[in-house]
Amino acid sequence: MGTVLVTGGSGFIGSHCIVQLLAAGHRLRRTVRSLEREGVVRAMLQQGGAEPGERLSFVEADLQRDAG
Repeated sequence: MGTVLVTGGSGFIGSHCIVQLLAAGHRLRRTVRSLEREGVVRAMLQQGGAEPGERLSFVEADLQRDAG
């Protein structure tokens, strides 16, 4: 399976998409405004029944900065 970039994954629809993509065996790269949110996102996914492990990585995309 390929790697899928997911934006907006904190919302209701986005989080369900992430769970389904993981269940289908995809690797995911998910954007967050701050990398400090990684633990919160992983906990949310675990509550939804997903155990992404190494198949989920994070990249910072801060829309408040030009570098993001």
